[in-house]
Amino acid sequence: MDALLKFSRHILRTDDVDGQKLRVDLLDTKFISHLCRLFPKFSKAPVHEDFQFPKALIDAVAGVGELDRAQLFTEVDYLYLPFNFDKKHWVALVVELNCAKITVLDCNVHLRTDASLKMDLQPLARMLPFLFRQAACNPTMSQMSTSPFSIERSLCIPQVTAHVDSGLMTLFLIHGHAAGGMDDCVEFPPDSIDAETKKLVSAIILAGVP
Repeated sequence: MDALLKFSRHILRTDDVDGQKLRVDLLDTKFISHLCRLFPKFSKAPVHEDFQFPKALIDAVAGVGELDRAQLFTEVDYLYLPFNFDKKHWVALVVELNCAKITVLDCNVHLRTDASLKMDLQPLARMLPFLFRQAACNPTMSQMSTSPFSIERSLCIPQVTAHVDSGLMTLFLIHGHAAGGMDDCVEFPPDSIDAETKKLVSAIILAGVP
């Protein structure tokens, strides 16, 4: 999954719409996994502002050492995070930076109730504001509110019938949202996953990405 995400980031950072670079970025599954494991310690911290996130997470947010990364808030409006439930089902989290909201693009909404989904995502919603402040690359990040991000699941996302398709569907939903917002997500036909996967693999081969 992370290999596909790496190539997806390359596409998103080099693509454009009407001559304008996409104001988006993407982080991989290791970032999410590392951050979520910290929640027990974070929640027990007497003062959350004093909790120190690992350098690896701060560097990931700041894009240290990565030439294709853009600065959150000043160059990026949407940060995409892939999230896996129970090692079975993938969803795309759209972190809307300017309105402090996480929109969930879920291609099989029947697997989890809204209440269960929001409970599982609360650690991210609570920690992200503090992590962004600590990794501050600009005044907007350093001065942002530490209130938890709101969580909303879109109910207009096309649904898949096979659980194994959720990973690829998540990638294509990220690409669609980055290029055309929710409208492009709604219009993506699940029965085109195989054809789009072949195009993606061909693009990876042509680009020479390992």
